[in-house]
Amino acid sequence: MKNHYQFKHLSKIELPNDVDEALIFFAMYELSVKSTLFTSFTIDEFEKTLSNGQYYVANKLMTHKGKNLIFKGKLVLAEKPELISFLKTAIAENDLRPLLISPLFRIRPKQVIFISEDECHSYL
Repeated sequence: MKNHYQFKHLSKIELPNDVDEALIFFAMYELSVKSTLFTSFTIDEFEKTLSNGQYYVANKLMTHKGKNLIFKGKLVLAEKPELISFLKTAIAENDLRPLLISPLFRIRPKQVIFISEDECHSYL
């Protein structure tokens, strides 16, 4: 399975060399599946839920190898204004994929937002 989603139209920040994309993704994924749903909102309300700062953005693409999940997506880092612009463009072009978004974190995220073309949820 190849990931052809390249976050077109997103001005990305270079990830530091020591960032393990799969480790960051699975920390975000774990919070989204094991925590309580905090709130649901429309994509139009999404911008109001974000504070200024940098965000990890990962397309939620995984595969199974035996009992193990493997991250096949891509992780990028973006500032809030560029993230909002990217999401609006992706929606307008009907090119929004399921994403996990979280403010920059070191070990565990405090918040994860799942967004797709149909829904938007925040997990704490």
